[in-house]
Amino acid sequence: MAQLGDYSEDTTAVRVYFTTHDKAGGIIAPSAVFNPLDVSVYKDGGAIQKVTTNGMTMTSPFDAETGLHLLVIDTSNDTGDAGFWAAGSDYMVYLNTAKTVDGETVGAILAEFSIENRRTEDVFDRLGAPAGASVSADIMDLPTVSEFNARTLVAASYFDPATDTVALVTTVTTLTGHTAQTADHTAGIADIPTVAEFNARTILSADYFDPAADTVANVTTVAGVTGLTVATIVLGVWDELTATARTVGSYGQLFKDNVNATISSRSSHGDPDPSGFIDAAISTGNTAAAAIQAKTDDLTFTKALELDANIQSINGAGVVGDGNATPWDGA
Repeated sequence: MAQLGDYSEDTTAVRVYFTTHDKAGGIIAPSAVFNPLDVSVYKDGGAIQKVTTNGMTMTSPFDAETGLHLLVIDTSNDTGDAGFWAAGSDYMVYLNTAKTVDGETVGAILAEFSIENRRTEDVFDRLGAPAGASVSADIMDLPTVSEFNARTLVAASYFDPATDTVALVTTVTTLTGHTAQTADHTAGIADIPTVAEFNARTILSADYFDPAADTVANVTTVAGVTGLTVATIVLGVWDELTATARTVGSYGQLFKDNVNATISSRSSHGDPDPSGFIDAAISTGNTAAAAIQAKTDDLTFTKALELDANIQSINGAGVVGDGNATPWDGA
């Protein structure tokens, strides 16, 4: 009897070779060639037999060799024997007494085998592959060291960070071009406010943006500002308390230092209050203006823009005549 071992489910060729002998042990042909009906298959040590011969092929003799025979069993063929071939079961192949050998009626156990019932090694499943695919199909075209060094493998075989995933990496020994993560940085994002929390304003006030302490950097463009007007800015400047510190050397500091209650003390005029001086100057000006007006009131303009004149002397010497019918002359 042959122990054929353990097979994968739906194996298409479980081969059972056997020979026939005479009483002296010599090789001999049976009374007639064997066929599948001469064989019975039992399951799991019980009296359960395969009902049909579907999936069973007998070659007798095999390769025209006297006394050599081959039975091939296809365990993927369940026609007429539903549920007979199953993972986790043992099978026995028996040659029944339908034929004689050397004039004797014989029966013999030809072989035993199992379907996925003896494996102790790791079983590798091909992820995403259809039933029956082999692991070897996944590793049949691994790039060689020379291909990696020469970068000659096709681009489609490279790792694509946009679609491929590296999962469950626990340790990175060397990281080039980046700063290695040395701590658990997930703590900083463990409690990000949800949209609902933002909308409901239910997060703690300490988690809001604090304009007094938090900084918004590198803002290049502000599309629109709500609630801030020119009037608001002006009032903000003029309502600023003078006690607030200003940057040394700034216009704000200069304005603060010089426009204050003691500005009059820095006047070049002796009187800190220049109003009296201004009033005296105005009074003197008024007196002089009145004297001038008294003189101009004596002037007569009979013809517009021409001053009337009664000339009595020239350079201290008296004159007579009117400059018309009587010429002017010395008196």
